[in-house]
Amino acid sequence: MIQRVQSIFLALVAICMIAAIFMPTWLKGTVEGDEFMVVALMDATNLTIFNNGEKVGSTSTYYIAIISGLAAIIAFASLFSFKNRMTQVKFNLLNTLLIGGVMMINIYFYYYYPETQEALKTKWGVGFFLPFAALLFNNLANRFIKKDEQLVKSVDRLR
Repeated sequence: MIQRVQSIFLALVAICMIAAIFMPTWLKGTVEGDEFMVVALMDATNLTIFNNGEKVGSTSTYYIAIISGLAAIIAFASLFSFKNRMTQVKFNLLNTLLIGGVMMINIYFYYYYPETQEALKTKWGVGFFLPFAALLFNNLANRFIKKDEQLVKSVDRLR
């Protein structure tokens, strides 16, 4: 049924992944006095490099947005396949892999992208933490789905 607690968690997974598309992931920059000069800005669609406030370069990271959108779609598919709990578990497993992929790509660009190595200070955006929250909600939903499946199996044994 849709009114189960795992439905709330699956809806939160979808909301987190959709919001991650539109929120900034991180900013790297230098601190001059009280002013934060942005050197690199990353969101789900672009990594933009700045030099003295002017845009110097940009790298497209649209695949992060695509993977995040796909994770949201799969969360909705899992939400509406409530009659088959094992299908929900499989959807959630796939979703765990997709969300983990988004997190790994974000970390790759933070640590290993060459143009962003010179920055001194980092400001973390909401878009960096949303996949972690989505992963937590996905695992909680999976736990409650498995609990429901065990309850149904135990009731069937008594008949």
